[in-house]
Amino acid sequence: MVRDYSDKNLRGEDFKEQNLKGIKFINSDIRGVDFTNAKLENADFQGAKAGLQPYWKIFLLIVSFTFAALLVIILEFIGQRSGDRIIYLYKPNPGIYPNEVLQNIWIAAIIILMLIVFIFTVRQGLESILKMTAGVGLVAVILNLLHALIQAGIRSASRGKIEFIAGDAIRSLTGTATGSITGIGIGVIAVAVAVPIAVAQIVGGDKARYGLTFAAFFIVIPVAIIMQIAGTANTLISIAVTLVVTVSGIFMGGYIASQALKGNEGYSIVFKVAVVLASIGGTSFRGADITNANFSNTTLKNTDFRQATVTRTCWFNSTQTNLARWGSTILIEPDVRNLLVGHKGGNGNYIGRNLKGANLAEVDLSGADLTEADISGATLEGANLEGANLTKTQALGANFSQTTLTGACLEAWNTDSSTQLQEAICGYVFLLSNQRERRPSSGNFAPGEFGKLYQEFLDTVVLIFRNGVDWKAFVTAFKNVQVENEGTLLTIQSIENKGDDVVLVRVNVPPDADKAKIHSEFNQHYEDAIKCLEDEYKAKLQVKDSEIIHYREQNANMWLTIHLLAARPMRSVENIMGDKLVNDQSRNINVSGDFNVSESVFNIGEISGKVTNAINQLPDDTSKSEQPGIKELLIQLKEKIEAESQLPEKNKTKALKQVEVLAQAWQNPDKEAKRNLADDAITMLRGSITVLPKLLEACSHLFPLIEKLFSLSL
Repeated sequence: MVRDYSDKNLRGEDFKEQNLKGIKFINSDIRGVDFTNAKLENADFQGAKAGLQPYWKIFLLIVSFTFAALLVIILEFIGQRSGDRIIYLYKPNPGIYPNEVLQNIWIAAIIILMLIVFIFTVRQGLESILKMTAGVGLVAVILNLLHALIQAGIRSASRGKIEFIAGDAIRSLTGTATGSITGIGIGVIAVAVAVPIAVAQIVGGDKARYGLTFAAFFIVIPVAIIMQIAGTANTLISIAVTLVVTVSGIFMGGYIASQALKGNEGYSIVFKVAVVLASIGGTSFRGADITNANFSNTTLKNTDFRQATVTRTCWFNSTQTNLARWGSTILIEPDVRNLLVGHKGGNGNYIGRNLKGANLAEVDLSGADLTEADISGATLEGANLEGANLTKTQALGANFSQTTLTGACLEAWNTDSSTQLQEAICGYVFLLSNQRERRPSSGNFAPGEFGKLYQEFLDTVVLIFRNGVDWKAFVTAFKNVQVENEGTLLTIQSIENKGDDVVLVRVNVPPDADKAKIHSEFNQHYEDAIKCLEDEYKAKLQVKDSEIIHYREQNANMWLTIHLLAARPMRSVENIMGDKLVNDQSRNINVSGDFNVSESVFNIGEISGKVTNAINQLPDDTSKSEQPGIKELLIQLKEKIEAESQLPEKNKTKALKQVEVLAQAWQNPDKEAKRNLADDAITMLRGSITVLPKLLEACSHLFPLIEKLFSLSL
């Protein structure tokens, strides 16, 4: 029989490490209950009240009041010592001040300026408080130097001048130290006072915070009187300095506490410390497994969730979640916590957020930006993701049953066979950002059609290139990924030219492969290869960046590249929505295979002779430039191709044929046709020798030079 603890008073009960799967704690009082390491899968805590027991609240409040009182006494001691030191520095000297009133005004000015510096800096956050010491010290230096100038003007210039200057320099340094120490004391104690004030607020509410603050003020007067009676304070002015410093410290402590409780990032450390202290003795779910548990409408103040398993846990309408201790769970981020509690994330920014295993059922995420967010293992049943941006979102094992995905962008999002899309509600989606590549191209999916069609393509990794593809870098990256994922079968399914230099390459992977890892590794290797190639081109050819970009743009001529790389008979590749994603040149690709292009094959000797004749018809280079002319470059290119014995005969034939085309193009009087012929020939030539990277590298320095000559000839 399943136990039911609904509407029970369970204060202080010990359920540590117990098996409480599916147990109901609806509307129960679980303050002070220990659920550490308990198994609470599917447990129901709706309307329960967690937190501190009454006697623990009283204990923490007493500790906070005691700690605050000690800090105030320390603050008064610092103020009293500072006041005594200031009096010593500026005690009346015959002929320096006309009367003691002006001396007191001077001392008051010093104190006020120090407090202004402190107040200004404390409003900026704790980091600024650390810098305050330098500010107070600078004020002290300026005031002491001004004090020295006044003395120098009043005293006789001929008597004791050297002695005065030396003595006053020492006083100036002493004043600087005094100001700095006072500033440090006020800052540190103010921050320390803020902690018990914040704890009192968390534990006992506004009344406790106000009570502690007023109690701190009431301590000041009696302690000051005791100092005066005991003779530790030299004068009434010293007592006045003490009171000003102490009251300022208390006031700033209260200000810091209020800012911390409001969520001011500048004082987040104070808030975190206060939450930790206030959770001592509260309800503990530390290390507990609360997978699929329900905490709807639950009060969670002073509750410890460190190391808890919160997979698909429901937090809808739970209260005071900001005062719970979340450790490293996904609820540590305020915006994620607010989303899971309020279910309102429409048009929200959740870029890169960790929502792994989150319960997003029936949450409004319409128009939200979830770029690179991780929703793996999350449940989004009944959620609204209409128009949401899911670019590069990790959605492995996510549940989209009855989720509205109409108009969502699914560019490069990561799913697998465990991603549940069969019952998703979807009229259409976009495969590229900015509402591009609509699927279906027109009309809407029939009910249930989206999930069925998409399921066939879950086991693929989509690689997106927005500036064309450098195929040499692509081959290098692909081979490196294959090596790093040894035992994982990776095959290229299709290459798709989307126009505007956007290219999609789909890679088939096994169902159990880590798609995110493969995608990340390929992107990294591709970027590394691109950088190496560009560095190589710059070093060897001493060309400009624009020429490298020009080379890569030519290399991205996709219909020619796909035509050259095709390894199997041409066939259409259906996309996930039943539309043809690719044009008639789409192929299945085998990177390491031979090129399967149906063209007539020439005898090597015959084609070599034709190429030689075409080159010999070119005029000799008569310029005085140190750079070789077109004739010399084509001869070098022909010799390198013919000398490579490992290049397959059909590839060698096609490469030599393109050298002949270049020679013929050079003499074409039509400038536009001349340039187009040259561009196509060089692209075809590169494709023909891609199967042999060594040869491609050997010829790579010739291509830009040939392209440059054709450009100059126009």
